[in-house]
Amino acid sequence: MKPLRYIIAVSVTMFMVSSVFAERSLEFEATPQNVGLYDMIDARILLSSDENTSVNAVSIGGIDNFSVISQGKSTSVQIINGDMQQKTEFQLKLQAKKQGDFVLGPVIIGEGTGAVSASGVTIHVTDIPVAMSSTTSTWQPQSEDDSGMKDIHGVQSIPASSFSWMMFWYGVGLLVFFTFFFWILKRYVVMPEKPREVLPVEPRKDARAMLLEAVTRLKKKLGTLEKEVFYAEMTAIYRQYFVLQGFQGADTMTQEEFSKKYTKLSNGKLGQNYKTAYFMEFSPEADTEELRKRLISELTEELWRY
Repeated sequence: MKPLRYIIAVSVTMFMVSSVFAERSLEFEATPQNVGLYDMIDARILLSSDENTSVNAVSIGGIDNFSVISQGKSTSVQIINGDMQQKTEFQLKLQAKKQGDFVLGPVIIGEGTGAVSASGVTIHVTDIPVAMSSTTSTWQPQSEDDSGMKDIHGVQSIPASSFSWMMFWYGVGLLVFFTFFFWILKRYVVMPEKPREVLPVEPRKDARAMLLEAVTRLKKKLGTLEKEVFYAEMTAIYRQYFVLQGFQGADTMTQEEFSKKYTKLSNGKLGQNYKTAYFMEFSPEADTEELRKRLISELTEELWRY
């Protein structure tokens, strides 16, 4: 049992020693370093280690002077010839809260003897947007063969706020140009007019002629229509004729309402014929062909006299 205890003790000791002397480095960058109040600041923290490292907390000095708009984390592991290389990267998008010079950093990961740190950078904030090149201080991008990324140092960037204003004034300019262009075109250029097509207009039939046609159609169907249908159509023609004479609402009133409101008309010959047709519509037992012919004949004469 003693050899086994000896082996376990030696293994634990070697593991503790390797943990203490594990190689870890921390790099920090924030760009651009001259910004306006509404400009975005890209901050990146890169932790490199030759062992599997779990990051529980990241401390960034001076972070209270900035608003964290977004944040992200990525981890990559490479093993070459048995040697492991782990890289953990944090990405932050920041925005300054006020104008002035602020130190962002230092950045510290870990505690005690296992902690690693990186120096901070000074951010100069003005009250207007400033377009600066994305220059880095300590970040060294990987080659395209290793990570598929290309070096983007020295590329000029335009802040989002400046780009928005540029597009706004570009749109205003286009609107003014085309408005003036069409005004000139309409004012000084004679546009040929298409010949107007004159559509034939049918002569408008008056209400009396339409009622005469309705009575004529009813007369032709005198022997084929059922009694109830005949008197219903007859009553409807009377109502339309009363409206034509100026008795408003006669087409929607009941016979009783009509008699009360238009008593003189109701007691006349035409009104009596209307009441007869109305009565026959609901009680066709007393109907005769002579009655129907008489009603059609007298209504036709009345329409011709109107």
